[in-house]
Amino acid sequence: MMVLLLIATMIFNFTTNYYLSHLEQYLPADMGLESENDEQVPLLSSAEEGQADALRNGESGIERLSNRTHVPKKVITPVAQFLQPHVFASSTAMKAWLREGDYDLEDEPEYSEDDLKKAYLNPAYTSKTPIVWLARDSMGVSKNEMKENETAGIKCSDEGAWIDEEGKLKWSVDNFEEVPIFKQGKKW
Repeated sequence: MMVLLLIATMIFNFTTNYYLSHLEQYLPADMGLESENDEQVPLLSSAEEGQADALRNGESGIERLSNRTHVPKKVITPVAQFLQPHVFASSTAMKAWLREGDYDLEDEPEYSEDDLKKAYLNPAYTSKTPIVWLARDSMGVSKNEMKENETAGIKCSDEGAWIDEEGKLKWSVDNFEEVPIFKQGKKW
């Protein structure tokens, strides 16, 4: 009986994760709407009006409990969010979290047309072939390997890394931009 229940539990978890994973990874389209009076607001928004009241009541309840017990609010909040996910993980709570956000509007990055075209493509399609990074040595083995690789059509470099007298690998820790494999990331 236990083996059957274990198998049933595994099948249930697999199917639940399969069908609900997209809900955990992506925000619904209505989360980005600016105003509540927009035509695109979902029909269920009237049902969510009670959630806003529940969220305000939940937050005020946390403050009251914190004041009564003299326990810091940052200790009580995660416990309350765990015990009441229907209030603190609701669509209304997520909209409020997105509106107050932890972002700076003046710090919005600028993107080129090429960046926008490649934004949702797999990096394997859009990135250049990586450079082979060799460590420079005093005997000239890295220079020889670089010549052989260049004749074979493989880009390589020995800048920013070296082998010291003790045979240990060192690389440029202070100036990371001179490392040939360094790539400035995009802020999306």
